Amino acid sequence: MQRKKTVGERIRRLRKSNGMRQKDVAQSLHVAENTISDWERNRTEPSIESIVQMAFLFQTSTDYLLGKTNS
Repeated sequence: MQRKKTVGERIRRLRKSNGMRQKDVAQSLHVAENTISDWERNRTEPSIESIVQMAFLFQTSTDYLLGKTNS
């Protein structure tokens, strides 16, 4: 059985596949750069508003970011 990816792992994967740095994502979402790092390391979780903004930024669904779907 394959382990489900965490929200942080999905954020990191999408950020890298879009050729973005943590700083780029932070600027797009109007949050601190260390906030992106905390999300990617699963230290904290993004707000619903941030999930929606990231879905738009990365052209994916909120369900994917939250681990509800794999596509």
